[in-house]
Amino acid sequence: GEHETRYIGETYNSSSSHGFELSTLSNALSSTGVKFDYILFDACFMANVEAAYELRNSTKYVIGSACEIMGNGFPYTKTLPHLLKNGGRSYDLTEAARSFHEHDKSTLKYSGTIALINCSQLDALAATMKEVNKSLSEEYDRSALQTYEGGTNHIFFDLGDYVDKVCTSAEAKSSFKSQLEKTVPAKFTLDTFWSTYIHSNHYPVTSFSGLSTSAPS
Repeated sequence: GEHETRYIGETYNSSSSHGFELSTLSNALSSTGVKFDYILFDACFMANVEAAYELRNSTKYVIGSACEIMGNGFPYTKTLPHLLKNGGRSYDLTEAARSFHEHDKSTLKYSGTIALINCSQLDALAATMKEVNKSLSEEYDRSALQTYEGGTNHIFFDLGDYVDKVCTSAEAKSSFKSQLEKTVPAKFTLDTFWSTYIHSNHYPVTSFSGLSTSAPS
């Protein structure tokens, strides 16, 4: 009776053959010899920086959500015109992402959290993150971080909020923030998101950088 959300490769037990690693997907895409213009993930938790970084050489852009996407998925009648502009010869990825957000905002009101990620900027983001990691606070309130699922032991945290709360170097934090803005050129969210993961409910969005991270977990 719960609201459905979308997923691919769910592994329920150690003997399941439905799961696969992102490195497998990345290698499969790279083996085609084609670098994709974009990959739109109509599945949960794919605006995760670790996931995007794994795919950075396979595609120029990623459109994905930091949290769960409701079972109806993208509103393709509204999204496809932005992906097939000029008879399919061009696209507007910002508007494609916005179409998802606006649809949920006006109808479902459950999700609507979406981001456009520029994969060419991920190596530079990783470089600034290395500097951030040199100045991490040894003690911080993990419960104060923005999370993106309803688990008791959280898996996904907002990347920008994490850096803001745990980095003790103002210089490293400023450099990271500047690079993050280049890496995520467009992002949209509602004030809440819905999670069916462990505890089904609406959860507040108080800080949204467009990318999540699993680093604290």
